Amino acid sequence: MGLFQEEEASKLGAGPLLAYDLPRIELPLANQELIEILTSLAPELVWEPSEKPGRWRLAHAPALPEPLKIKELYDKIQGDNGLWLLTTDGDNYLTERNLDFLRTAGVVQCGLTQHGTDIYPTLPVPIYSGRVIDVLMERGVRFAAPPLYLRREIKEDL
Repeated sequence: MGLFQEEEASKLGAGPLLAYDLPRIELPLANQELIEILTSLAPELVWEPSEKPGRWRLAHAPALPEPLKIKELYDKIQGDNGLWLLTTDGDNYLTERNLDFLRTAGVVQCGLTQHGTDIYPTLPVPIYSGRVIDVLMERGVRFAAPPLYLRREIKEDL
């Protein structure tokens, strides 16, 4: 999901807020109104106060049980921190096990990506279920870009 940077999102007016903040873009910021919406949809999320007044940072989301899968890998660069930056065709796949887990959890984090038999640790990013995205949009959460949808794994694809 394309989130606004926190400074831009704050200018959008009152209402539930979900944004990113530099330099920790992998850990979204939210206001209390958004956290209340997510409480029933994703009960395992843990939020901690951020340095920004009235904002909470995602401290924990359950991890997918299996890596995200990709079909095409064009380039890869390993950072000093051991994490990989992968250039792909943009198609990301969830295994059936991951899909079931996401449906139950509502919001998860994924920090592993698999291409063929190789598994790469990547920056852990939150993944939101379709139901969570729908509810957030219904409640007026605005996004900088439309959500990216993950595909269900089809054995022939991989």
